Amino acid sequence: MGFYRKKNSMYIFRKSKLIFINTIILMFLIFSSCNKENDSNIIFTENELVIKVIDGDTFYIKNDEKVRLIGIDTPEIGNEYGDDQPYSQEAKNFTRNLIEGKEVKLVKDISDRDRYNRLLRYVYMNDGTFLNELLVKEGFAKSIEYKPDIRFTDILNSAQKYAKKNNRVIWSD
Repeated sequence: MGFYRKKNSMYIFRKSKLIFINTIILMFLIFSSCNKENDSNIIFTENELVIKVIDGDTFYIKNDEKVRLIGIDTPEIGNEYGDDQPYSQEAKNFTRNLIEGKEVKLVKDISDRDRYNRLLRYVYMNDGTFLNELLVKEGFAKSIEYKPDIRFTDILNSAQKYAKKNNRVIWSD
């Protein structure tokens, strides 16, 4: 009888240890996935046709709806004195070549519109490329945090570090 109790208690101990380890692993996986930006949580709109690119970070879709890319800032075309900021035309041309006349997927963050009534969106091209990130990584835009729309700030900041390190366009001087 004593041998059976000892064998049974070792079995229960091993089983408890295994359950404990599996619980720890499961908790780790759950909590680590909560801290990562997960593309499966992105809610896309239907595809939208880009009618005209205004500058590197602003464009029109159907019904003359103006869209402003969130989290980035490209050089301005025409300031209060009528002068273009350096690389503004290059940024516009880069964006135009990628999306004008093409369909894109728009992604909303917290805010729907800015004070100029433009839609605020992240943009994914149909091949899955994240346009906001690409503009920053290639050096045509800076990563700018506009609260409360900060969902992809870490991605955009990483792209900016890459652009600076590699002396891309606006970081080449």
